[in-house]
Amino acid sequence: MINKILKDYFHIDGDVTIKDGTVSVDGNVKLTKDTPYIPVQFGTVKSFYCFNKKLTSLVGSPFIVTGDYVCSRNDIKTLIGSPNEIRYDFDFSMNEELTSLEGSPTKVGGDVNCRGITKISSFNNLPEQIGGELVVEWSPDVGVLSLIKYHDVNFLNNHIVRGILKKFYGQKPLRPAIIQCQKELIDAGFRGNAKL
Repeated sequence: MINKILKDYFHIDGDVTIKDGTVSVDGNVKLTKDTPYIPVQFGTVKSFYCFNKKLTSLVGSPFIVTGDYVCSRNDIKTLIGSPNEIRYDFDFSMNEELTSLEGSPTKVGGDVNCRGITKISSFNNLPEQIGGELVVEWSPDVGVLSLIKYHDVNFLNNHIVRGILKKFYGQKPLRPAIIQCQKELIDAGFRGNAKL
């Protein structure tokens, strides 16, 4: 049954191991058919591509991705079900229905791309550790103060907010930096962004 699902729904480049209903692949996996959900549970894979497939849930995604994980351009509302760990890049951009970053991986070794995510109220719940660049897009009512804990943020579409945040990236202790950044955002007229 699992082998038939794998053949019908995925292009797999590597050897497959199935243990207790969980599929691991020592290569890349690409979802090839439109579906609201990932039809099997993956364990560890190299890279996993499920972009532009009409997904409404990421449940079934691999637990560990040793390469890239790309789930951009779907219909998901949260990141629940996304991998626990992604060792290279995590791209969930252009998921226009996304309203929460809950379920985000705890660790991403490379870049995180969340361009085109405009319905969230804050950037809370992004991965605690991001090894590369974080790409985010400005909108007037999204809280941005949680972003200053990162060291490399590419903040799109508002050079004033980007300039204010840049002064505080990676500063420690974090609390005084957040308070000062909040004040500067409010003084500059961006009260909607001056929250966690």
